Amino acid sequence: MNQIFKIIVLLISATFSTFSIAKDTTPVSQSVPTDVNDQITDSVTQFMRIDTKKDGNISLVEARAAGINEATFRKMDANSDNIIDQKEYQVAILIGK
Repeated sequence: MNQIFKIIVLLISATFSTFSIAKDTTPVSQSVPTDVNDQITDSVTQFMRIDTKKDGNISLVEARAAGINEATFRKMDANSDNIIDQKEYQVAILIGK
């Protein structure tokens, strides 16, 4: 599971990358299908709404206040550090945790 998570995080990171690959000058974010871009945009908006402390992480308290139960929180917290960062949240949204 950790390998899959790492791969997905790398893919999401590449989406936001400003670097071009080889001689292709098309930014990576422009080559991602619109529905995926929409999901990423929506997940960022949702994350910012849930992160009421505005510290860049979602705590269990913030998650519960947003209607996320503890079991779902634990699934989304891929590295088990008791917080969900933005990448973990986006991965969970994209893969449907």
